[in-house]
Amino acid sequence: MLKKTLIALTGAMTVGVGFAGAVQAASFSGTIESDAATESSTVDQYFVDVDTAGIVTFAANAISGSLDPFVRLYTDDGFLDVSDLIAFNDDGGPGFNSLLNINLGIGSYVLTFGDFFLEANAVGPTQLDDDSPEGGDYTLDITGATVTRILEGNLDGTFTETSFVAEAVPEPASMLGLLAIGAVAAGGVLKKKAA
Repeated sequence: MLKKTLIALTGAMTVGVGFAGAVQAASFSGTIESDAATESSTVDQYFVDVDTAGIVTFAANAISGSLDPFVRLYTDDGFLDVSDLIAFNDDGGPGFNSLLNINLGIGSYVLTFGDFFLEANAVGPTQLDDDSPEGGDYTLDITGATVTRILEGNLDGTFTETSFVAEAVPEPASMLGLLAIGAVAAGGVLKKKAA
């Protein structure tokens, strides 16, 4: 019975993810490097396109080291500077993690990711972090936008363009559908077993 239930739940997940095409969602991982001698840490840039106006979510989570994620969102007009700043977040997620939910119009944007306190003019590839630069590995989940380019900051003051394959993240509405379909399938297996 357990095997049939798992097969039914797996099938439900496949169907649910298949219908999730309306909203773009992906998960990325990266590393913020730090150098105490130069009091600096790296800044990564994520270029995103919004094809349908609505809520876009950026969830930045530290997974190792002493990283305190800080994100800033800018309009992408071809020249990234403070005048393009739209929003920022520090500690909006669990613990010291960042969570930015924002209503965006159709267009192109740049999310900068760094260690606390990421100054508005610190768009990368490094930032002066005289508080005590910290680094570590992170994940970044983006929902409602499509990532088109990633630039990873390097401590030598350069960027490295990263090739990537985004991992699909089911959107919350799809998750509810998955649970409902899975529950119906599991109930059908249980009724058949009882009969």
